[in-house]
Amino acid sequence: MNKLVLILLLSVSMISVAAISPRTYNALNDLQEALSLAVDNKQYSEIESGIEELLNGLQGNALGQALALQLQAQLKDAQGEPKEALSSLKKAYALKGLDTSTKAQIGTSLAYMYFSQGDYSNAILILESYIKGLKKEPSGTILALTAMSYFGLDDYSTGLPYIEKACEISVKPNESWLVNAFAANYKLNDLKRAIYYTNSLVLNFPEKPEYWLQKTGLHQSLEEYEKAALSSSLSNQQGYLTKESEFFNLGVLMASAGAPYEVAVTLERAIDLSLIESSEKVERLLMQAWVQSKEMPSAIKSLRAIYIKYNIPKDGVLLANYLMDAELWVDALSVTGKLIKAKEALTEKQLGAVLLMSGVSHYRNGSIQTALVDLGKASGLAEFSNQAKSWMNYIKQMQG
Repeated sequence: MNKLVLILLLSVSMISVAAISPRTYNALNDLQEALSLAVDNKQYSEIESGIEELLNGLQGNALGQALALQLQAQLKDAQGEPKEALSSLKKAYALKGLDTSTKAQIGTSLAYMYFSQGDYSNAILILESYIKGLKKEPSGTILALTAMSYFGLDDYSTGLPYIEKACEISVKPNESWLVNAFAANYKLNDLKRAIYYTNSLVLNFPEKPEYWLQKTGLHQSLEEYEKAALSSSLSNQQGYLTKESEFFNLGVLMASAGAPYEVAVTLERAIDLSLIESSEKVERLLMQAWVQSKEMPSAIKSLRAIYIKYNIPKDGVLLANYLMDAELWVDALSVTGKLIKAKEALTEKQLGAVLLMSGVSHYRNGSIQTALVDLGKASGLAEFSNQAKSWMNYIKQMQG
């Protein structure tokens, strides 16, 4: 039995005994109790016979008939016969002589049944009529059901005020209502308003990772990168980031927010704890974060690992450059030597840069003749000719 149908259907125990005869009240109460305990077709059949017998004896008693028909709707719904349940409710709603309160209760039950069967238009007709006839503000449940019915017709602009009002008057935050208020605003491209409801979801249901990721994405869409970075960072601190794409996005956001060191530390920790796989995409982001944060020993370590793993010439050229800047001449020569051996894979520009770096590193390492040989080769390449010749002249002057 659908939970909301149970809530909306009249409970026999709530009806004043004075409104119907004691005999009818007791019969309805007994059938209601039997239905709540029924588990097989035989019991359902016995209850159905009891309801039919009761209905036959209630001709002219609108309230009694309405209660019996609603009970019959519950029975049919429990038996998995929604169309028959709808038919019983329609009969109850059409009865003449019902008081306003009873008519309204039957109407909301019928509206939900229409909604549950995808007949949103009829649900809206009943709900709108019910709301207009009220002398007080409708309940959050009625407002939410009206909104959902409009959403079912893809009419988000008409349904939105209803769901927002439901959220506003709710004493306790209702997750489903907040989600639908967010979704409607998002559908209408009101991202500022959508993020208001996402913030409410994060505040009231912080244990749900999807709302944190949703908040991050909305801030990004609004180009609020610092807020997006903070949201993503908080998600990570709570252990909600589990995918490579989520960590990568966090890295990009934090870098754009001016926090490259935090990017590097976060990514390195995620890799070390096996929270994400050490893919090329992540490894390069990690290396760039170390460079941007001016942590060159860590940057060199990361780039060395990338070069060894993927053997891409441009990585070797960049690594040699970083090693030279760090005055690690022997390490630089190890890289340039490997590159020169595979010079067929280098462009002319890369080869020139490698020969120049090799010559300077050999000189700084005390190998003068080898330095002059490599610099001589570099001088034969137009783009590096002047630099190489300058170094050669400098070395010869220093040698006297």
